[in-house]
Amino acid sequence: MLKFIIRRLLQAIPTLLGISIVVFLMVHLAPGDPVLIMLGSQEQAITPERIEELREEWGFNDPLYVQYWRWLKNALRGDLGKSIYTGQDVFKTIVERIPATLLLTISSMIVAIAISLPVGIISAVRQYSAWDYIGMVGALLGVSMPAFWLALLSMYVFSLKLGWLPATGMGHFSQGLGTVIKHLILPSFTLGFGMAAMTTRLTRSSMLEVFRQDYIRTAKAKGLSEKVVIYRHALKNALIPIVTVIGTQFGSLLGGAVVTETIFAWPGMGRQAIASIQRRDLPMIQGNVLLMCLIFVLVNLIVDISYTWLDPRIRYD
Repeated sequence: MLKFIIRRLLQAIPTLLGISIVVFLMVHLAPGDPVLIMLGSQEQAITPERIEELREEWGFNDPLYVQYWRWLKNALRGDLGKSIYTGQDVFKTIVERIPATLLLTISSMIVAIAISLPVGIISAVRQYSAWDYIGMVGALLGVSMPAFWLALLSMYVFSLKLGWLPATGMGHFSQGLGTVIKHLILPSFTLGFGMAAMTTRLTRSSMLEVFRQDYIRTAKAKGLSEKVVIYRHALKNALIPIVTVIGTQFGSLLGGAVVTETIFAWPGMGRQAIASIQRRDLPMIQGNVLLMCLIFVLVNLIVDISYTWLDPRIRYD
């Protein structure tokens, strides 16, 4: 197992390297001068000579490959540079926001699993019943609704009209756990509902496939109760494709958090990434994307390791 983990981590290196090159080229080749964007309204009050000095100071006059090599060497030492907008250390700034994004992403996954597994199992067990049709129509609605539309709708209904939940912000743990949970409900439901829709359909199809296997018919013939057959024999074998999709959708949740965090003013990496793009803050953009990709790689590694628990026949030795 240890060799497998080391091998997967080594395989992640060229992936992260390729992503860093693509992101670096995209942000540097985009139109607009980051120095002028950084100066903003002060541009008119600064001489062209000073603007040129700032470009030289930040290394923007160097060829792209020189800029990338310099950034890569510093990144390997854990130095992602400083924000050209605030002057703060990029790595430290992003790390401070990672807990908020992980809290939102993990709670969204919990919401998705809590919805999708029961609905998917009921739809499979009661195939072609009214419960099955209701579940599948709900899944279709979830897939069809954009996250930003659901966010605005839930904010309008539960915050503005009913006043049950706060519309924006995260609160603070010093104010009590209940305050943070109240702020977490709307954004986590917004992110988790779309994922639940896709996972529900997969759970249903995976359970139906397992129900057709010979060992399920044998278990029923032995007189085992329906609950034992479903949860002890069928569900565990149906979980492998479900866990795979949940792991890959974690990246979609990180991407969806960019929009959701912005709408709900959630102080995470996604909101910071949007602000960095608007400011053309190149070091902050590169750092955000790199750390998001690293989190996604680690989550997929955890998913691969979980296969050995779900199916004892799978070994990585």
